[in-house]
Amino acid sequence: MAWHQEKVGLVKESLLEMVQVAKYAVTYKKNDHSKWAANATGGILGLPATVILVPEITGVPIIMFGLDFIYAFVISNPSFIY
Repeated sequence: MAWHQEKVGLVKESLLEMVQVAKYAVTYKKNDHSKWAANATGGILGLPATVILVPEITGVPIIMFGLDFIYAFVISNPSFIY
């Protein structure tokens, strides 16, 4: 993490960091029986990858455009339920 003068620099760097961590999570294979026991089926770390990426995906528009932008987008979406 570096010091940033503007939010956009922080957002760009954090996006790259999160993508790298998520990439590790989805390429990791749970094969080690001593670590994963019965769950050592060769699966990936899917839930941790999701937990890492979802806040980034939803947070970037808020940081870049402000909360009003997100609110307007959500309530104008036809699938939004009142």
